Amino acid sequence: MRPFLELPIVIGNSEGKEKQVTARILPDEIEYFYPGFNEGTVIVMKSRSSFITMFNEEEFDNILSAYHKTIKDHPGKFGNIKLTPKEKSIMHVTH
Repeated sequence: MRPFLELPIVIGNSEGKEKQVTARILPDEIEYFYPGFNEGTVIVMKSRSSFITMFNEEEFDNILSAYHKTIKDHPGKFGNIKLTPKEKSIMHVTH
């Protein structure tokens, strides 16, 4: 099993309240993603559930690339990987 990717996502309720929480996802389970209506990126999983992250498409694409590079560079590691934009196109990896 591959490591989970920790990703900040936005959740909401029927009262219109929203908050940001950390989700742990398996990027291999992502079916596709697209830009959010006003901001962020909507991520659709193979299970057809979806959620939004406030990263734009380019940042999210860079996060996925950094995740795949990290697991390739550290085969057999389990746990969680947290990737955050540090500078444009550079990711900071936290195990």
